[in-house]
Amino acid sequence: MTCGSSSSPPKPARKRLVERFRIGCLFLLLFGVSLPRMLAQSSMAGKGGRLLGIYVFAGERLTADSTEKLPTRFMSFVKYCGYNTLEFCDYSFEYPESERAKVLSASRTRVADAHREGLRVFIILLTNMSRDWGSLQGEPRGEALTRIMFNPVTRPDEFKQRVEDVQKSIAKGYSEADGFEVFAGDWGGCLGDGCGIEQYFSFGRAYAQVLKNLGLRSQLTLNTWAIANWGTSLEPDKTTFWDAETDLSRKVIDGDITFADAVTLPGHNLYRGLVRTVYTQANRSVPDFPDPVATQRIHAKGKRAYLWPHFIVDDDRGRKMTWRKVHFEVRYLKELAEKSRALGVDGTFVNAYNPPYQMGNIFAYGQLNRDPALPARTILKKFAALIARPGDVEQLTEVFTFLENHSWWGSQMPVQYRLKPLPCKIGTYEEARANLSKVTPLSQRPAPLLMAPKDYLTEVTSTLAFMQQQYGH
Repeated sequence: MTCGSSSSPPKPARKRLVERFRIGCLFLLLFGVSLPRMLAQSSMAGKGGRLLGIYVFAGERLTADSTEKLPTRFMSFVKYCGYNTLEFCDYSFEYPESERAKVLSASRTRVADAHREGLRVFIILLTNMSRDWGSLQGEPRGEALTRIMFNPVTRPDEFKQRVEDVQKSIAKGYSEADGFEVFAGDWGGCLGDGCGIEQYFSFGRAYAQVLKNLGLRSQLTLNTWAIANWGTSLEPDKTTFWDAETDLSRKVIDGDITFADAVTLPGHNLYRGLVRTVYTQANRSVPDFPDPVATQRIHAKGKRAYLWPHFIVDDDRGRKMTWRKVHFEVRYLKELAEKSRALGVDGTFVNAYNPPYQMGNIFAYGQLNRDPALPARTILKKFAALIARPGDVEQLTEVFTFLENHSWWGSQMPVQYRLKPLPCKIGTYEEARANLSKVTPLSQRPAPLLMAPKDYLTEVTSTLAFMQQQYGH
């Protein structure tokens, strides 16, 4: 600071700051929310006011793959692509009590950052998570996972503790969130005495009361993902599991959901290879659910209807063929977007585990949310134009098309569900790598990409080499 300067703003600027403060106070007084949150709630990038959300795997203690910080430019990138909502899971129950305050403070900052970007935020609330999670040293599996989720019927004390913990977490970390999803299963649920859908409803009602206790006006939605875990099945390789998800989802829709604002349906039957394989092996057709009737029944109750398709934009670490690899599923994303629009739902949440690698799929679903009729190749070419110099866009589009046609997602589908390949001039991995070597990346990012174009092409090269090694041609 030089002699005679002042750290105080000049009078006109000071006056503007005072006016902004007054406006902010007025919004808080009239609407019970801060101005940044109000702006985020009114910011709807999707066509026709549709919610387009993306769930990000962040903040989990027991899984090494979970990220603590979002990739640089992530919020700007998803907003650029047309998304208007971010979703996170409250994993604070995994942490020892001594660490929770720090975790929840980071979560509060993340929510505030999203609102500053004009994005809304939803938070997943899991159900019967025991306090024993805080003492675990690794992610529980099998029987260990079953034991760590208490039976709310036989352990009402744990139910009370869990609800109290959720209230503390929301108060300290998520009170500015725009919505909360009561997640049914995976994780969640139990198969013991008294376990059933009514126990899931009990958590929903309790969490709704928590929001009232805290004076919050956030949405509360019931997400029926893996709801079969409540009293029916923990085995997703059986039709019993998926039949129960359909049946119990219908029961949620038809039940007393006056305490909720929305119902979120997973929609596995619409797109997921695992479900289609299980029913095909059982010589059965995949149930036609969710269908427009389900959406209409939700709307008839004055509730919103959302879809929560997972894994298709970005698969999880269980699939080495796609984990931290560049892959494209634009044809299947287009099919999903068309079905979603036909259902008449009010919005969709997709997911991202490793966003920088999946910029193409994230971009594609944003495009398709606006216009499901867009040709898959048109989308691939649009994305290629963000990576390559103009003279090489067509060549890079061919490489992307080759990757699209060799989609691991598609190859795991029963034959009758596989979509027709796109026309492509490249026939082998050797040709794809040769074509890619001739592509010059843009020196500057034309959009808030999560990787520089040069680095992204390096990852594409690595993916092609890996896939060639796996497929052997």
